[in-house]
Amino acid sequence: MPQTNFLVSRWLDKLAIKCTELVDSRRPNVERFGVRQKELETEFDRLSRLAEERRRALEDTVHLFEYMRESADLEQWINEQLQTAMSEEYGDDYEHFKELQSRFEEFKQSVRTGSERFVSCEAAANALLRRNPPFGRDILKKQEKLRSVWTLLLDYIESRESKLAAAEELHRFNQDVLEHEEWVHDKRSNMSKDMGRNIQQAKSLSQKHETLEKEVAGMEPRLQVRCRMIQNKMTVLR
Repeated sequence: MPQTNFLVSRWLDKLAIKCTELVDSRRPNVERFGVRQKELETEFDRLSRLAEERRRALEDTVHLFEYMRESADLEQWINEQLQTAMSEEYGDDYEHFKELQSRFEEFKQSVRTGSERFVSCEAAANALLRRNPPFGRDILKKQEKLRSVWTLLLDYIESRESKLAAAEELHRFNQDVLEHEEWVHDKRSNMSKDMGRNIQQAKSLSQKHETLEKEVAGMEPRLQVRCRMIQNKMTVLR
């Protein structure tokens, strides 16, 4: 359209020159040429404004379709990520848990990369709104929905992170319990029924038994503290 305007403008300029020549010639009724020239210029100005408005409207429509397509794709992607963030899987054992934790770290990196799409979509929406298009309300509604699901995704990621941290403590506790059970079983298996054949043997056995009792007594409060910590962590997983 700019090229067309340029050609029409040149044509009007030529007409204006011709009109001036006719007016200067002082022929009869030459005034009508000046009037007609002004009418043509007025019509051209009106056409130029309409063409510019049309061009802007078409550009806005193209940008709108691009934005709506990208925002729809982004919303679908966010909803897919929500399924992962809402997972309640914590692993059957510590090894399985570490695998889940590793996958979650990769997932968070993917979301961080995806955040660039959200920022880009927000910028595109703001750029469209600055042009004050007639469909501005639709853009505002769409962007508000995008912000809502994006915030929801970030909240679930934060929650999942806290729950995984609690699950790790629980898996470690289970490992500790297994180790203590093995320790108890080992001590019980090695506990001699021999009462000693003389006073020296009896004293030696008594000292060994006292050492064992101290080990057991020292272990009990640590286990109690560990149990209380795990109980607190369990509330996070509920």
